[in-house]
Amino acid sequence: MKLKKDALDLVFPQFCIGCNNEGKILCQECCDKLIINPQKICPVCKMADEARNCAGSQLDNLWTLSHYQDNLVAESVQKLKYEYLIDFMHDYWKAYLQKFWQLNKTEINSNHLLIPVPLHRKRLLERGFNQSELIASELAAISGLPIEKDLLKRAIYNEPQVGMNGSRRLENIKGIFSIDYKALSRSWDKEIILIDDVYTTGSTMSECAKILKSAGFKRINGLVLAVD
Repeated sequence: MKLKKDALDLVFPQFCIGCNNEGKILCQECCDKLIINPQKICPVCKMADEARNCAGSQLDNLWTLSHYQDNLVAESVQKLKYEYLIDFMHDYWKAYLQKFWQLNKTEINSNHLLIPVPLHRKRLLERGFNQSELIASELAAISGLPIEKDLLKRAIYNEPQVGMNGSRRLENIKGIFSIDYKALSRSWDKEIILIDDVYTTGSTMSECAKILKSAGFKRINGLVLAVD
């Protein structure tokens, strides 16, 4: 596997997204400059205030690992999501997830369940992976928390949300998720940590949380790589 990667690196050299020097997608010098500051924010107004929770979201709590306005963060999300550089996440986002766990492990226990926001089967076949599932699996490996990949399903294939305004996003996402009741029997009475890559208007995660609450889950937390 390493020989294959070395051969690919010779044919398709990698350049750092921070300084553009050849070698790695993120060199050590640029990695050392990263500001890793996971925060708990309001799902609606996005203010970093643990006491604040404005009306309008089904999420009870939202953690973010970074801000999308950071150029390195935005570039890394694009690399993962659209250029399919899965290995990059292990070199970069793993540091954010480890810091998140160090800061929050006393607040989270074995009754918490990680659930990735699902892709529709058609888009999963097109892309080859679900980035939210990769993030959830990485956090599960770091924390030892259980993960349930089958509980939440994207039953309807919808248009990508990129470029849509808030009201259009709400309409586009409405009614597209469903519950797998076989998986539900394995997950009953858990507190959910719903995981996605980028949080913009929150319409996707709020719709997921609504479906999960309708199935009987009492508290739904969100965790995202970045808030836009």
